[in-house]
Parts: sequence; C-alpha cells; structure tokens
Amino acid sequence: MVYQEVTNPSWWNRIRNAFTGIVVGLVLAIGTTALLFWNEGRTIRTTQGIGEVRKKCESLPDVTTVHTDFEGKPVYAFGKAETKITLTDPTFGVSLDGVLRLRRKVEFYQWVENSHTETRKKFGGGEEQITTYTYEQKWVDTPVHSNSFKEAGHTNTVIATLDNATEQLASPVSLGSYTLPEFLVRNLDDFQTVTLDAVSPEQIQAIGSRLTWNKPPASAPIAIPTVPTATVPAMADTPNTAT
Repeated sequence: MVYQEVTNPSWWNRIRNAFTGIVVGLVLAIGTTALLFWNEGRTIRTTQGIGEVRKKCESLPDVTTVHTDFEGKPVYAFGKAETKITLTDPTFGVSLDGVLRLRRKVEFYQWVENSHTETRKKFGGGEEQITTYTYEQKWVDTPVHSNSFKEAGHTNTVIATLDNATEQLASPVSLGSYTLPEFLVRNLDDFQTVTLDAVSPEQIQAIGSRLTWNKPPASAPIAIPTVPTATVPAMADTPNTAT
C-alpha cells in the first residue's frame, strides 16, 4: 500500500533550507566536539575511581554468615540471589514463586505509517520532492495514533493502555545471609521467557475491565492486546556485590 505526495519547493525555500543546513551542521560540529571532551573526561574520572575501589575492595570468605569486620568496606562476593516472595501480575493473572523480577511485555497489532522522501531534478530546472508513504500492520510496543496518517483506510480503531506498572520487583532478596539492596536487584537482567496458558473468555473480560480505552467508536469491537510472553530473570548463580 503506497501513497505519494509531490511538493515543489521554491528557489527561496531551497536557499533557506541550504542555509539552515549549514547553520545546523556548524552547531552540531561544535556541540559534538564539546560533548566528546566532556565524555572523555568523565570516562577518565570513572576509570580512576573504579581503579581506586578495586585496590581497596576485599573478597568475603563466604556469604553464609554476616562478617561484621567488613562493615563499611567495599567488598565483593559470589552466590545465588534468592527470594521467597511470589510476584504477581494482576492484569493477566500471572503468579510466579522465587523470581526476582517479573516484567510484562505487551504488544499491539497496529497499522504503521512509514515515509521516505527523495529530491528529483525537474526537466528545465528546479526541483521536486516526492514523499512516499507505505503502510503495514505489525506488532508494536506502544499504540499508534492513525489520525495523522496521510492516506485514509488504515485506521487503528481501538487504542488501549494498561493502567498499572509493567514490572514487579521482589523484596527482600537474599545473598546467603546478606540482603541485596534494591538497586542491585534492578541490575539483575538475565530474563527468561515464560509461556502463558491460553486466555479464557472469563480472563478476557477481566483483562478488558483493567484497560483504558481511547475514544473507541460505538460500533468498534473490543480488542484485547495479545500478551505472548512474560519474562523473569534467570535463577542461575549470578555474581553479586554486597557492601
């Protein structure tokens, strides 16, 4: 499905666009140079700081007991992060025991507009810009509003947004006799895919009641966004740092 739009920029518009491009290029060059110097300086400071910590960091003999003589010192340890908490996604009725993070991934099957613009020389002088719009249906992470589409007939009738958080975090999480702080738990990102069971009609109705609908037409059928998988972090032995 293709839709084309042809525009004929005037001589003045072409000059203005060229001048704008020169100015933007100079600004980007200056900004990029400044950003490069700033980033290099920050990298050097970070590397030096990590080096200092490594010199003073000590290894815990084990994590089965709390070693009070290491209190306040930078340490590192190896072990298995565990929890007895059950994480639940109330929207889709997913409950899993012993996982550290439960992340929901919802996708919407929507019409998507893609555009490509090219400039052509006209016979006898001048230029014309041809913008080609193509349309396809695919799974996307966020709803697509079709009101601004150039070509009619590709309407995303119903757009739904879930009304609660997409991730659950277990607390407390233990590393032997130690309790991991929240920021370390959030850094555990070795997710595994969990295949969900088929959704029953009763579950569909329950899910629909937890969705916010964006001005659906009166005649539009209710469409529940498909949730193919839920993901949880792996429970394999993972190196962790406790302080």
